[in-house]
Amino acid sequence: MIYFLDTNVISDIMQQHENVTTHFKYNDAMGNVLVLSAPIEYEIRRGLIHKKAIKQLEKLESGLFPLLQY
Repeated sequence: MIYFLDTNVISDIMQQHENVTTHFKYNDAMGNVLVLSAPIEYEIRRGLIHKKAIKQLEKLESGLFPLLQY
């Protein structure tokens, strides 16, 4: 199955909402395709840079983004 993630899902994962992170980890483990589109990635990066949340951006780039397909 293919899942396209939106900004709200990425935000919930970053805030470690249990239901969302559990569902994300399950689908990743099941081999489902988790997709992040370029506009959503841009929106997330722009928001974090605007808030000067560089550590959060680095965490996404090293932890979450590599798990996703584009």
